[in-house]
Amino acid sequence: MTTHGDETYVCRRLKSDASTAGIASPSSAGLPGMARDGTQLRWDPLGSEALLVDASGQSVGTVAPGRYFLAYDGSYVIGKVAAESQVGANALTWVRYTARFVAARRPGEGRLADISSIQRIDTSGGLPPLPTCELEGAHLLVPYGATYMFYRAKGLAPVALSANQASH
Repeated sequence: MTTHGDETYVCRRLKSDASTAGIASPSSAGLPGMARDGTQLRWDPLGSEALLVDASGQSVGTVAPGRYFLAYDGSYVIGKVAAESQVGANALTWVRYTARFVAARRPGEGRLADISSIQRIDTSGGLPPLPTCELEGAHLLVPYGATYMFYRAKGLAPVALSANQASH
């Protein structure tokens, strides 16, 4: 499935790259935005907010912060990051998620039933223009696009809902 939406960030005081490299000291407090405790206001990712679109061009669900993948039929998956790789300099990472939790009305029912893993590939955009920010608590939405590939164990296919069942 493809998606276009926003990656959401919040401005928070975080340990700076300099402090994690052992460079932080009272003398480094002179760096822009650097506090004496080695923290700096930086954009911290909260997650994605986007529509999932299937191969036929139909909107079938959403991606929500917290690595939630929600289908309109009521099934959903919560992903856990298993691996990620920075492929493009100006785009979100490519990620492989394992299913931490999968839910459906009944076992095996729904578009996202029995999903075992998800991959986010072909990303574009989604990164803040600068890693630092100025107003603690501020939110930033950065447009992104990606392809999400959903996998389930061999032999497991979702049970389709009839229009009658879906309305109940």
